Amino acid sequence: MNKILILTAFLCGVVISNAQVDFGIKAVVGAQITPEKTRVLVSENQQATFSVGEPTNSYAVGLSLMSSNSKVFIMGDVLYSRSQQKFLMTSNGFRDTPLDPAQEYVSDVNKLRVIAMGGFKLKKFRVGFGPELLVSLDQTESLSSLTAIERRESELQGGFNFLLGYQVTQRFIVDLKFVDYFEDVAAGYDFGDSPMEMKVSNRTLELSLGVYL
Repeated sequence: MNKILILTAFLCGVVISNAQVDFGIKAVVGAQITPEKTRVLVSENQQATFSVGEPTNSYAVGLSLMSSNSKVFIMGDVLYSRSQQKFLMTSNGFRDTPLDPAQEYVSDVNKLRVIAMGGFKLKKFRVGFGPELLVSLDQTESLSSLTAIERRESELQGGFNFLLGYQVTQRFIVDLKFVDYFEDVAAGYDFGDSPMEMKVSNRTLELSLGVYL
C-alpha cells in the first residue's frame, strides 16, 4: 500500500509540472457486488444469524478536476453519494429458531466522497488507481430498532479505487471503476457489547460520465 501511495504522489508531481488542468462535473451509478456472507452473532444474552442482503445500487454527483499530459494523469473528485445496505436476520435466539420469512433491515446513507487517483494514459484510454475518503452526512436505518443492536456515531471510512477510463471526446470521459472499501459492511453497529462484524467489506462496480470545461 505504501508503494502505491508513493507512486501516486510521484505521478502527481510529474503531471502538475507539465499539464493541462480541466474542471468538470461527474455523475456516477454503482452496483454493489459485495460477496454473500452469513454469520451467527453471539453476545452474553443474545444470539442471532444475519446475512448480507441483496445487492443495491448507489448514485453520486459532484465536481471533478483532471490534470494530465500525454502520458499520465491525476484526477480528484468530490461527490455527494446516496447508497443503501441491506441485512437479513434469518434466525433469532439461542435455539437458532429460523424466521420465515427472514426480517430485512435497511440502512440508507448520504455521504461525501473525496477521491484522488493517478495513472497512465494510452491514446484515449486511462488506467488508474487511488484512495477514497468517505464522510457520513446523514443516515436512516432500521437495524438499531433491535434491542441487541446499538448504532455508534459515524466515523470516517476509506476505500481504494481501480479505474479504466475512455475519453469519448475532448470534453466527455467515461470511467469504469471497481471500489473496495476497507470497513466491514456493519461498521458502526454493536451487537451486545461487541462490534457487529459480518467479516466482509462492501465492493462496488461503478460507471461514471464526466463533462469537463
